[in-house]
Amino acid sequence: MVMQMTVVDDRFIAYRVRVELSRQKRTQRWLARQLDEQPMWLNRRLVGEDLVPFTVTEIARVAQALGVDVLVFFPPASMEREAV
Repeated sequence: MVMQMTVVDDRFIAYRVRVELSRQKRTQRWLARQLDEQPMWLNRRLVGEDLVPFTVTEIARVAQALGVDVLVFFPPASMEREAV
């Protein structure tokens, strides 16, 4: 049995978090407060060329704060790229 691994681009997760914030008409500052983090902490994960990747725990915290399923931050299976 061969296990397949998928690669999720950090930029995709950041994009999906920004989309969800926009959909809910929330700001990055609001989300940072909900997470008990500094706005710069969140900004470094959402904006710029040198994104700091979210950890799995951080993604779960973001989903909980926004009241969404964590899967909204990941691409549908049809979009996933296989890792070699």
